[in-house]
Amino acid sequence: MRREKHMGQGECRAGSMKNTPWRKAGLALGLWAVLLLSACGGQEQKQEQKQEQGEFVYVQQLLQGEKIPGKNVLETDDFHVTEKYLYYLDGAIYRVPIGKDLNFEDRETVCSEEHIDFFTVDQEDNVYYWIFSWNSTDVICKRSADGELLYRVSLEHQTPYTNGDSKLAVDSQGNLYALASDTQTSGASEGTVLVRIDKEGNITGRTPLDEDFGSMWQRFSLIEMPEGIWFLTRSRDVYEVAEGDVPQLKAVEGKLSDIGFEQWHKGLHGALITKDDDWLYCYRGKKDSPEKLLRWQDSDIYRNDVRAVVQVTEDCLLLVVNESKVSLSADTQYLVRLVRTPIEEVPQKERITIATLGIPRNDLEIAAVRFNRISEQYHVSTEGYGGGDEGEARLDISLASKDAAPDLVDLWMRDVWKYAETGALEDLRVFMGQEGGIREEDYLTNLLEGYTIDGRLVCIPKSFRLESVYVTDQRAYEAGDWSMDSLLEVAGKYSEVSLIPDEGDSSWLMGTFCAPYYLKRFIDWESGACHFDSEEFRELLEWGKSQIGPDSDSGTSLLKPEMVMGFDDYQESLARWREKASPENQQQVALRGLPSADGKDAYEVIAESVLGIAANSAHKEGAWEFLRYYLLNDVDLHTSYGYSFPTRVELLDQMAEAMVTPKYETDQNGKILTDGNGDPIEKPLRHMFYPDGEEREYFAMERWEIDALLDLLGAVDFTPRSMLEEKVISIVTEEAEAFFGGNRTMEEVTKIIQNRVQVLVQENQ
Repeated sequence: MRREKHMGQGECRAGSMKNTPWRKAGLALGLWAVLLLSACGGQEQKQEQKQEQGEFVYVQQLLQGEKIPGKNVLETDDFHVTEKYLYYLDGAIYRVPIGKDLNFEDRETVCSEEHIDFFTVDQEDNVYYWIFSWNSTDVICKRSADGELLYRVSLEHQTPYTNGDSKLAVDSQGNLYALASDTQTSGASEGTVLVRIDKEGNITGRTPLDEDFGSMWQRFSLIEMPEGIWFLTRSRDVYEVAEGDVPQLKAVEGKLSDIGFEQWHKGLHGALITKDDDWLYCYRGKKDSPEKLLRWQDSDIYRNDVRAVVQVTEDCLLLVVNESKVSLSADTQYLVRLVRTPIEEVPQKERITIATLGIPRNDLEIAAVRFNRISEQYHVSTEGYGGGDEGEARLDISLASKDAAPDLVDLWMRDVWKYAETGALEDLRVFMGQEGGIREEDYLTNLLEGYTIDGRLVCIPKSFRLESVYVTDQRAYEAGDWSMDSLLEVAGKYSEVSLIPDEGDSSWLMGTFCAPYYLKRFIDWESGACHFDSEEFRELLEWGKSQIGPDSDSGTSLLKPEMVMGFDDYQESLARWREKASPENQQQVALRGLPSADGKDAYEVIAESVLGIAANSAHKEGAWEFLRYYLLNDVDLHTSYGYSFPTRVELLDQMAEAMVTPKYETDQNGKILTDGNGDPIEKPLRHMFYPDGEEREYFAMERWEIDALLDLLGAVDFTPRSMLEEKVISIVTEEAEAFFGGNRTMEEVTKIIQNRVQVLVQENQ
């Protein structure tokens, strides 16, 4: 069976179809319609941008003194703020006076007892903390503002609740609530309880939570809100902790999930929440709607790097940021202080916008933030246009506008032909060749050829994957060429072999494997004539049904279809298919393209991270500066291209060389170790653990194996598919499913496909 591999964010499909000038007329008419709306739409868009930008922006300012990290990875619940102090837990509990500057050199130790797990503070600066013990009973302590121990409560048979965020919360009367795991609860799992301790240190009640909520996969948190203490579940159901000696939970109408809640942080007037966009919101309570506080990109912060947000004052936020994302160690975190500043006091930069449909891709947001930190002239931000037809219509209007167009457009899963042939995308060759810039020779020649439409290089994808096949049976080479007809003929000669494994997935079979074949064989793109009612197409459908039908059992196959996701994936797949192949076939295992109509290898290219410059951009130089930065800067090769191929020749060669360069075992002085024969001891390039627990070691590859891959990549046709071609594929896939499932006859299905595709093609001539 075909190993499933999923596309990640930032991918754009490309196929093998060449430029078809007849598409221009219909697309141009659509753009003229868009132009009629552009003036009105542009003014509305400008007004929206002005409203969102606001009169203030949160600007990064330096902190004074120690910048943590210390011992631990800090989270939101490791911080608490009162009128006088910022408290934080980093092994011990410290506090820093809140003044004009947040100076960590002025910190003082509040409590230095060992194994403090959680803490909270009331507005009188009394500190409550949980001390965990491996060998004895856990305790919860309360100390006054001047450090006096006010109580020490033993929690017999109870340990801290391990899921969720805040586990301690104190109400306005000084009553403390704690989430705990009760080790005396009967059953296989520990029971979760909500414990109440009054202001004098008496445990007044415990409320079991398992029966109502089921704690095995739950994630509970306590939130201190102006209205009182809230209890929050994983599904974001919200409950108020009602007054009384025994904790009682009263459901709050609605859910935080109704407002797209992703994560909560501490605010002075309620929760600071993040949603699935680039904004930080202030949520004051159940009667109010969230208010926008700041946009992360405006403060040069990537939202997913933020681990903690603490509102220190009305105008000051403290962030814990972990930018590397490689580890969550204390060594990689740092503090950022954001100060609310009138926008007229902030140095003004030329604003560059990237238009995206739906939620902006992570790599774009990261690149924008990092570019903004080093650019003195430009500030880049993403602008989401929404999803679906409405979002695409808004994008079309903006691209056609002379005074409200974005500067760059994210072409992920977009119809590149549509924008290219209507002149909505700038020719990137105008900017190439500048000193310190990008040259044509830096990229695969076939890549630039594929994305040159009507003489314009409309975009340069940063990386790509391939839908291809591995030849696992040498009889496949009897076909001579690589046409679908020839390969099916060879498979038909041998009863024990099929062309591909039994898939059971008609959408993949007709939507990916067969698409390069029938898009050329059964459509004359020049005349617009279609031939899906032909005998050849009926034979293709009959073969497809034999592949996925209940009686299909082909045993071995000539080919093994698979998406190829980078050098590591190529090596792993070669090794896997060689192990499974018979001895006479092992050396014949090789990567090839999909079967085609003309006998050449065809490839479905999944292009990733694809940006174009809008032809109507008012800031083309700035747009190019960012695009150049985006294409030339990576976090590291493995992070950026661990599951794809780079399009830059330099990186391709660098990664290819790494695959063929052996690594050797060395001693502590760096001397290469040898075996009993005096040969150097080679060590694996990497280890892989598979779901079944098996560990694999991968050593340096043979030069000819990598050369074969590089030759293949140099022959790929990168010409992107149009949305029209994608619609044809959808029609064929949809109707073929009815035939494969026995819901329609062959005659019915081929007639429907012929009629639908013919109408679609003629409408777009």
